[in-house]
Amino acid sequence: MRIVWADSARRDFDNAISFLEERSRAGADRIGERILRVIALLEEFPRLAPASRHRGLRQLVVPRTPYIVIYRVEAGQVEIRAVVHARQKRRK
Repeated sequence: MRIVWADSARRDFDNAISFLEERSRAGADRIGERILRVIALLEEFPRLAPASRHRGLRQLVVPRTPYIVIYRVEAGQVEIRAVVHARQKRRK
């Protein structure tokens, strides 16, 4: 299944990596790779995370990171809606 990123999700990812790079380049690379690996899994397993009642969004925890990928399966594609830190307030 095709993966499509919302502009806001791409900004979320870029901002998270930039923040992490200020502290540790290696840590930013490691977490960035983990996030991208989980997203790549969605091509083959789009329903990996359960659907919520909130607009059919799915929340997939990225293993060994504090990040969550919020996405929706719709019209034959996986739309990445957000990449958020678990402690971050979610936008509506």
